[in-house]
Amino acid sequence: MIAGERLAIASVGISCTAAYQMNLHIDTVGSLAHEDMVHRATPFDWQLCGVASATMMITAGAYYPEDTGELTHTEHRPHWPRYGNHFWHDRLGEPEEWLAKQRHVVENWWRIRESRRKIFICSNVAEKSVVRALLDREGIDTRFEWEGLVDLQEALWKEFGPCELHVVTAQDILAVRPSILLVGKRPPIQIHRFDHRSNWQGDTPSWGKLFQKIVP
Repeated sequence: MIAGERLAIASVGISCTAAYQMNLHIDTVGSLAHEDMVHRATPFDWQLCGVASATMMITAGAYYPEDTGELTHTEHRPHWPRYGNHFWHDRLGEPEEWLAKQRHVVENWWRIRESRRKIFICSNVAEKSVVRALLDREGIDTRFEWEGLVDLQEALWKEFGPCELHVVTAQDILAVRPSILLVGKRPPIQIHRFDHRSNWQGDTPSWGKLFQKIVP
């Protein structure tokens, strides 16, 4: 997450791309928002986590297991089967140290409320690399479907109040719009279609243009 008093932008999955690009563009975003921005780690920054998993975690207010015995491990990377999310850049190590880190990250997540405008970004433009990374592990659903995005938006509104959900994808999900999005009680979900999929880091010029479009 990058945040100031006026604006906070946070990732809600499905890979590390959005968080990585936020950090790269923190000065640009700050200039556009007319304030100094700070970086704070939040739960979905460095996880691999599908839309349904993120929605369930936000709804439950549960972002990590209090009992690390719930975790399974592949190459020391923790996986939480209850919600199907992978703490991809974590190593469990000493359980109490890991839990202390997760508690701090969740405290940062709650601090999104301190900013007047709240933008959440969900991206699957790194879909191919995510699938490849999880080929021999329990995978996540990298697809975006309208119903799942509406559920995610509703969970965010219930947790943080008025906010914006921006979806970055190479999918042509604008082809089908269920009526719920046309007459729904929340503002429209904003879809930003990139012409190509990328590695996990993302295409930096494309992300720069995205921030210039959504921040002012």
